[in-house]
Amino acid sequence: METASVCTICGQENETAHHALIRCPHARNLWNEMKNVWNLPPDDALRNSKPDWLLMLLQELNDTQRMLVIMVFWRLWHVHNELTHYKPMIPIEASKQFLCGYVDYLLMIKHYLQADITKGKFPADLSGCITPSTHMTGRLLPDVTWVPPPAGHVKLNFDGSYVALRSGRRYDFT
Repeated sequence: METASVCTICGQENETAHHALIRCPHARNLWNEMKNVWNLPPDDALRNSKPDWLLMLLQELNDTQRMLVIMVFWRLWHVHNELTHYKPMIPIEASKQFLCGYVDYLLMIKHYLQADITKGKFPADLSGCITPSTHMTGRLLPDVTWVPPPAGHVKLNFDGSYVALRSGRRYDFT
């Protein structure tokens, strides 16, 4: 006799793909956070109404929405796997930031093949994680030649950015 396994994250329902990706409270929280920054399908489109619910859902979406939905699924499955192997829970905000950054990077590669990614000189937040009113203009920054300091001086160059809609601060020095 087979016994159904219960979700290792919430312990509330049998662990099915639909539960892990849609119904689990952890999944719901990530969907809700990502809906604040991405154009994702409404909740009623995520119902498990037929055996092929996932294929039906993906078929109804445009290319961008399809990619975003698959990325959320991928992250949810990764977090689920981490917990299954006794690793700590990854906070929703960390998953949100990861997805925004990763999708921005993938879209940058797709749309700006000639950009110098090693210098970080390309538009940020291509996935829409920032509202359009605060989005960059889309212009690539001009090349700037490094000028050495005068004799007897030390020079420290660094890049920085600030996005008011994101909480916290981050400094990158290269």
